[in-house]
Amino acid sequence: MPPYNLGASVLGNVEWVVDQLAGLALPHLEGDSEAVDVDIDLGDGRRLTGTVTGVHGNSVVRASYSSLAPKHRMTAWINLLALKAHGRPGALDAVSIGRGRGKIAAARSVLDAPGNAVEILQQLVDLRERGLQRPLPMWPLLQPNMRADALVASRSTMRQTVRTPSGPGSTAR
Repeated sequence: MPPYNLGASVLGNVEWVVDQLAGLALPHLEGDSEAVDVDIDLGDGRRLTGTVTGVHGNSVVRASYSSLAPKHRMTAWINLLALKAHGRPGALDAVSIGRGRGKIAAARSVLDAPGNAVEILQQLVDLRERGLQRPLPMWPLLQPNMRADALVASRSTMRQTVRTPSGPGSTAR
């Protein structure tokens, strides 16, 4: 931490960003957090077992001071798939909250659960197994129309992203 007024300025900005993150997270954190044990038969003798934490009602909620990145959304997505495949009733979603980029103080990503969660988990496990055996094909090797299709599919799973402008005294647009 820098000394004196410089340190106070840095700490004030950190405090403001934390307030923005908390403001985005609190509406999703109603009630007690639940940990759900899952045991999913993926066929071919494969099972997915574990615990999905941070379940609030029908939402898997994660908030972090880290910048919101694809790894956060992927973790949320996999936890959401496991919860859906386990048979949790209702419309499920995954909410990831983290720092934004540039002048954006805080960002939120909300992903809806698909109807074919078991099938997607099977594909992910297959991809992992193939990746342990040999190098996987990379994005640049795909035809441009295949990349476009994959991007459209990934965007269709994302319901909303909310961003908050950066800096004390900033106003939302």
